[in-house]
This record gives sequence, C-alpha cells and structure tokens, in this order.
Amino acid sequence: MSTAPLDYDGLMQANLARVFGERDASRRLKAIAQLYAPDATLYEPDAEAKGHAAINQAVEALLSHLPPKFTFSANGPAVGHHGIGRLRWQ
Repeated sequence: MSTAPLDYDGLMQANLARVFGERDASRRLKAIAQLYAPDATLYEPDAEAKGHAAINQAVEALLSHLPPKFTFSANGPAVGHHGIGRLRWQ
C-alpha cells in the first residue's frame, strides 16, 4: 500500500498559524480537530496536554501570557523525516 509523502511544511505552518496564532478558542479548536489526531499529545517543557480540548486549553494558557498583538512567525520551511518534523519560529 502506497501513501503520499507527508507535507511537513504545510502541516506545521498551518499549526503555527491556525492553532498557535488563533486567539479565538472556538476557531482554534476547529483547527486542532482538523490538524491533530484525536489522541494527540502536546508536550511542553513542564506539562503535557492530551486530546483536542486539553491542547486547546494549553494553547489558550500560553497565549494569555503573550501581548495581544504578538504573532508567531516561521523562520523558513518545516523539515521532517520518518514522522518527525521541525519548524523553527520566532
């Protein structure tokens, strides 16, 4: 069975813009449902969030500590291999 290669850049750029760049919780949750598996886990240095609702809450908490006009921006394209990707951002 052949599968199409994973578009690491498209997926990770969408995550940066539509999840971490979205201040509206309901729009962010819709994006999370489209981009993340139902049992996905978001790992933070001191915590983890499992499932769509918990990921949404974790991103909400992060954004609540940032200035209202703060935006994440990518430093180049995402790269990936064997199911693991990296997107540098600022």
